[in-house]
Amino acid sequence: MSEASVGKLCGRPLSEADLEAIRRAILEADPPLRAEVARRVCAVLGWHDALGRPKLMSCRVGLLRLHRAGLITLPAARHGNG
Repeated sequence: MSEASVGKLCGRPLSEADLEAIRRAILEADPPLRAEVARRVCAVLGWHDALGRPKLMSCRVGLLRLHRAGLITLPAARHGNG
């Protein structure tokens, strides 16, 4: 039986297990940077494009949405945009 979905992450179904994997990736990121978190999350969730490259920008957008929704806590941004 499949796990219940807690929502979607940029069109991809997101389960509670996925959310826990994301939280673990945030804790294990070294250095603790958002880019490193995105790389780890893509690897853990198998989130790649047709050529096998990690979908880093989609992942970063999704992580920011989860952060703003209070579901995860991302490391502080190094640079502000603008």
